[in-house]
Amino acid sequence: MRRNRTAPAPPPEPPGSHATLHLLIGAGRMPTVGASAGLVAGSESVWLHIDFDDMPKGRARHAGHFTVSGPPADVRALVELLGRALDEPEAMQP
Repeated sequence: MRRNRTAPAPPPEPPGSHATLHLLIGAGRMPTVGASAGLVAGSESVWLHIDFDDMPKGRARHAGHFTVSGPPADVRALVELLGRALDEPEAMQP
């Protein structure tokens, strides 16, 4: 009798991540922004923190913590990209 051999299953895909974050500001609503610094694997790193906690009158609470981390020059470059994007906004697509 012939045995049916099956190939071993491939290793699972590494987990990925995807998040969508919409932060409504204005009308007295502004997140708290801060930064911290430290060493990661012997290299200087910075963490840019954006914290928000808002409960509009009679509505659900919206709270969260958003962090960007990396080498200081790269985090600064991201912040500069954000500023340039505000200088030349694109029209919203319907």
